[in-house]
Amino acid sequence: MRRKFRGIRLATMLFAVAVCAVFFGVCVQVYRASSPVARWIRESRPGNPQYVRLQAVSNLTYAVPRPELEAAFPVLLAAAKDTDPMVRAQAAMALRGRPDHFAEVLPILRDMLKDSSPKVREHAILSLELFVKPGSPESLTLLPNLVAALDDPNTAVRLEACRALFVYGRLQTEARRVVPAMARIVREETGTYRLDALGYLSRMKSVPKDLEPTLRGLLNVSDANERIMARQALIQLGIPDQERDAIIQAMLASSTHNERLAAAGSLIELGKPELAISTIRDVAGGTDKGTRVRSLKWLDRLLDGPGSTERLAAAEALIQLGNADTVIPTLMEMAGAVDKGTRDRAQRLLDSLKRDRQEP
Repeated sequence: MRRKFRGIRLATMLFAVAVCAVFFGVCVQVYRASSPVARWIRESRPGNPQYVRLQAVSNLTYAVPRPELEAAFPVLLAAAKDTDPMVRAQAAMALRGRPDHFAEVLPILRDMLKDSSPKVREHAILSLELFVKPGSPESLTLLPNLVAALDDPNTAVRLEACRALFVYGRLQTEARRVVPAMARIVREETGTYRLDALGYLSRMKSVPKDLEPTLRGLLNVSDANERIMARQALIQLGIPDQERDAIIQAMLASSTHNERLAAAGSLIELGKPELAISTIRDVAGGTDKGTRVRSLKWLDRLLDGPGSTERLAAAEALIQLGNADTVIPTLMEMAGAVDKGTRDRAQRLLDSLKRDRQEP
């Protein structure tokens, strides 16, 4: 009787295990059929509205649980060859999120640099910047493609190629190709394109002399950012001192905070930090919160700079703006400097702060 009872109990347990296994298998199948990943795979296919497909392709990289990443990958490969250029561009952006398939993704992104769609070429360069680490052997193999892209017929692609060369630390090395490519954009384009190109030329300190007429034509444009960039580029070109000083004075007298801060930057480069810091302090004392934050960051950078004169002037400005706590470590360090003038000035500021805190 006892043996029979044990047999019944064992059979019941085996039946329960079988039922659980079947139930679990059904649940897995139901999940696979109705999971977000399965839905995105269906939505990524041709025949769905473009905006639905684009979102699905994006989700198949950045919203997929780790166990289902392999199911999503072939869909991204298919999207990279889709007939819709916007889907291909989105696939380029999505594939950069799959470093687990580096060897397979790299040649695909490289091939996309030759795509017929400029949007795909632009997104492929951007994805390569984020996918291939600077200094890696693979980054060196990309350089010929990026340099060639500086002659792309599309402005956005040329700018993205320049940015990629900046990311890889090759702007100066490839200056022979970068400078004329960016100068062309300054001459032919307006707005953000022109500003970005001027920014790269200024960062390289390689504004070409033949760009001077174009820059002079921008000195009085209505857009403040274009005025600022043109004036800074002309100063960098080495125009006569009298004209340079007149440009800086015009910037200092501007009602635009960004223009005044840009003038301060030029003054610092010219070795006139105290006048620059006076301007930054005045701008920081205004009512605009964003401008105050940018100005305080300027002063913080100067506080950590190499010159004792500008560091002390920045410390005084920060104290006047109510940021005394940030300068105390710097002043204590400078109070022990070798130069007597620096020591005395730093100590006077520390003594003044101490007295202010002791007063009721």
